[in-house]
Amino acid sequence: MRQLMATGEHPTGLGAIRLTLLTGFRRMEALSLQRAWLNRQEHAIHFPDTKSGEQLRVVGVSAIECIESQPVLEHSPYVFPADVGDGHFIGVVRVLDRVCAKAKLAGVTPHVLRHTFASIAGDLGFSELTIAGLLGHSSRGVTQRYVHLDAALAVAADRVSAEIAKLLDGESKSDPRPAPRRKAGRVSADAAASRGASADDGDLRPQLVSV
Repeated sequence: MRQLMATGEHPTGLGAIRLTLLTGFRRMEALSLQRAWLNRQEHAIHFPDTKSGEQLRVVGVSAIECIESQPVLEHSPYVFPADVGDGHFIGVVRVLDRVCAKAKLAGVTPHVLRHTFASIAGDLGFSELTIAGLLGHSSRGVTQRYVHLDAALAVAADRVSAEIAKLLDGESKSDPRPAPRRKAGRVSADAAASRGASADDGDLRPQLVSV
């Protein structure tokens, strides 16, 4: 990421890609994010409207740092403002395509970034329910169990985002052993990232440093 910034790649697009990896946000959740929605004290984003309705989504410290590091454009409420006009940035797919072309990666979409977040959370030992809570899934069990922000969910968000930040910044991968392992098998593509995900979506774990 830092190397790409130095070569002149669009900084807003790179910031949006990084935040999506650090949070598992959907593409439009990341792009339309407004600074006023961040509650730093609760480590959460208050989305007034998402695919699943209004949500309070917990995020890790690394994600908060990413948000706060983005340049502030006067009179724009967005974390990732458009280059022209009053809206938010929309060119993340083009930036992601260029980034992946340089890294010699094919078939990477914003949804794959979301899936990668879920896969790393699974590798760190977090349960499917916890991962679903981090991703903002609205299944009956999730909404019942995570009506309020849970301390364990905040710990999970911190650990996952910190792990991904290390990979993005070229640092060594952490030992996953401190996280309790779940009894069930590894989270599947459908269960972990999105109920509409394809099983062959894959993830970027082996290539995160390149991205």
